[in-house]
Amino acid sequence: MWANDKHLFFKPTEDWPADQKFKVVFDKKFFPPHIKLERLTYEFQTPPFQIAIKQLELYQDPANPTQRQITATLELTHAVEPGELDRHIQLEMIGGSAVFPPSDPVPHFTLTYGLHRRLAYLRSSNVTLPDKEDFMKLELSKGVRTAQGGALTRDAADQKLLIPSNGTAFQIKSIEGNIARNKNGEPEQVLILNTTADISSSELAKAIQIRLLPKRQAEKTEESDSGSSNSGSADQSDETGENRQSAESEEDEVDDTTESDNARKWQSPTDVPDDVLEQARRIEFTVVPSERAQDRQHAFKIRVESEGELYVRVAKGVRAFGDYPLAEDYNAVVAVPQLPREVQIEGQGGLLALNGDRKLSIRSRALPRSNLKSRASPPLRSTISLARLKGSSKTRSSGRRGISTRRTSLELRSSNSRLRWKTNGRRITRRLISRSISANQRMAGVSAAFSF
Repeated sequence: MWANDKHLFFKPTEDWPADQKFKVVFDKKFFPPHIKLERLTYEFQTPPFQIAIKQLELYQDPANPTQRQITATLELTHAVEPGELDRHIQLEMIGGSAVFPPSDPVPHFTLTYGLHRRLAYLRSSNVTLPDKEDFMKLELSKGVRTAQGGALTRDAADQKLLIPSNGTAFQIKSIEGNIARNKNGEPEQVLILNTTADISSSELAKAIQIRLLPKRQAEKTEESDSGSSNSGSADQSDETGENRQSAESEEDEVDDTTESDNARKWQSPTDVPDDVLEQARRIEFTVVPSERAQDRQHAFKIRVESEGELYVRVAKGVRAFGDYPLAEDYNAVVAVPQLPREVQIEGQGGLLALNGDRKLSIRSRALPRSNLKSRASPPLRSTISLARLKGSSKTRSSGRRGISTRRTSLELRSSNSRLRWKTNGRRITRRLISRSISANQRMAGVSAAFSF
């Protein structure tokens, strides 16, 4: 088959046999005289027969936790006859643990085949968890023959899988803080906790305690005390030494700042003394519903209005699906997730009605102060007045400075204008207003009234 004027393809009527050499010789009169070939003899070799072990894992039936099997997928480059692969596969416990029933005959597994018998799916007999952790090894010996015959696999292959004990099957894998948006688009602080076994989030929540640690006091080192007591001798250093010290301090300024910040933070549970933990404020949390009744990823919503670190403890004894207990307490220190700094115009921020109350609410979060600029579109003229609103419903402030949420109302008396809200050098443009307002959000509230 000619692909174009320079490439001729030969398609075999059956699959190429694996690992075979071929020689193609063209007769001189095979092609018309106007077609010139580089040569009339070509040689090539087909790829060897190979098998790869993929997705070796311990499977647990979600409906019946007592049913566990070793599963694996084997990918073959060529088809094999049923039964050929079985003779070359062996399951072995490296530590000698007895995980298969005594009545279960060797080889303790069955194979099923996929498309063109180039995919093989292994499923073992039911597995009982050993008293101690052990490794299962899936071994594939060399010499597997293809269905066409002739070619054999050249190399052996194996893969290991950790089989947990009853006491280690359920563990806390990781925990981290994050920010998630709810259905209304509002950011919320959440803790994401991952486990090694399926468990209900509500059941796991019963064993969780979250505490906000107090600010850590910077510890004085012997070196700093010594430097303070010997300040007089330091003043007598030679000029060359002072210049060198000044240059080094400039280069390490950023590193010193980072180290200083880290020294004031709780880094791990072992850093937290018992008396500090007892004084830490307990943080309430709510379970974020999961799509599955039993899952390995769990989310818990919190609300912490200040920066700092959280001490999270999962008490031992809580049991996962399958009656696996958590053997030891899990403790972790997690930084409080920081809500994003943002400002937005509430509602759609579109055209104002000609009649009725013409007000537009602007809300900001985690911003100590903001600037509002408005410009009039010629030939309109506007007058601007500012007033403090103490205890007014037009302004609402919740929480501390770290994640405060404030609303500022703009009362407008024109329907065709544009507003520019400027904060930290960023501008968000909406359909609205006139000239220039500067609003400090530390005030109880600011209202701008525009008359034309």
